[in-house]
Amino acid sequence: MTLLHNDESFIRSLEYYATVYPHYEKQNPACKYDHYLDTLQQFHPDIQSMLDYGCASGRFLGFVNKIVPDTNLYGLDINESAIQNAQSNVPQGVFKAGEIDTLKDFPPVDVITALDVLEHVSSPEAVLLALKQ
Repeated sequence: MTLLHNDESFIRSLEYYATVYPHYEKQNPACKYDHYLDTLQQFHPDIQSMLDYGCASGRFLGFVNKIVPDTNLYGLDINESAIQNAQSNVPQGVFKAGEIDTLKDFPPVDVITALDVLEHVSSPEAVLLALKQ
């Protein structure tokens, strides 16, 4: 995945996480996640497994876990600090830090989400193709 920010070490840093995510909770209220999950369940009413690409702190997966508790949850984010927070927030989930090629480390899932992610990559088409596979 080619990122819009040129310095990948910065993107992977705690400083980036602290800079980009300080208002994440305000920008993503529970009603937004409720809408996302309702929409997903319309197309796939029996979600057994889900991967959130660009999962940040895992908040959406934590929301899914409360509503559909038996779902196998996976998260991938480029930022290690975000992944550490996600693992703390959703201990039953499986989280990894990495690029799009890290998807191969996860089992096949019923649903893949990429909420508020595509606008941060230089080639959304390439990301969508990788997610499709």
